[in-house]
Order: sequence, then C-alpha cells, then structure tokens
Amino acid sequence: MTALFKKRNIKETWIKHFSLHVLHPRDRYLLLLAAMLLLFLSWSGFLSFLDRPVSFLNLLYIHGFFPVWILDLLIMSVPLAILAFLNKVEQKTARANQNMAELNARISKNIDLANA
Repeated sequence: MTALFKKRNIKETWIKHFSLHVLHPRDRYLLLLAAMLLLFLSWSGFLSFLDRPVSFLNLLYIHGFFPVWILDLLIMSVPLAILAFLNKVEQKTARANQNMAELNARISKNIDLANA
C-alpha cells in the first residue's frame, strides 16, 4: 500500500497521465489562459454577487466559502481531463506505431526468407 504513494510512483503517474509534451506550446498557453480566465470570471461573479470590488483581499475572502472551492476544482479539472485524454491517445498511437513497425519487420523478414 505504501508503495503506491512513494514519490517516484507519484511522479511517474503524473508524467504518464498529465504531461504537457503532447501539446504545442501555443496550445499549452491557450489552455492555461482559458483556465485562468474562467477562474477570474467566476471569482468576479462571486464578488459582484457580494457587492465587493475585485482585489486580492476580497479574493481571499470569497475563498472562505465552500462553493468557490468547488467551482475552482471543477474549472481546474477540465484542463487536467483534456491532458489525460490527449496523453492516453498519444500512448495508444505510440503503441500502435511500434506494433506496426514490428509487423513490417516480420513481413520483410518473411519476404527475404521466401526469396532465398
């Protein structure tokens, strides 16, 4: 059980599922920008609901309310889900390309044996 929570295992799992290397740098920037914009808009909405101006202290104040934390988690889970999906597709594609290369090597070997 403790082997699951070792730093090495957590790091490998994080890199495997949430690596940013599958995205073009522009796409990484857009994903980060969209997440930050949605967070700012949601915080501004909560502040306007409470009739408070946007400031750092007011942002700290609204994070004392549980719905703000839930909304923040929902907003941040979307980019992580996108990254996990793209990494899964990348892994499947790499595995399929590797299998295809192995099959091509077998076929060429069989053709060479048949021609000999």
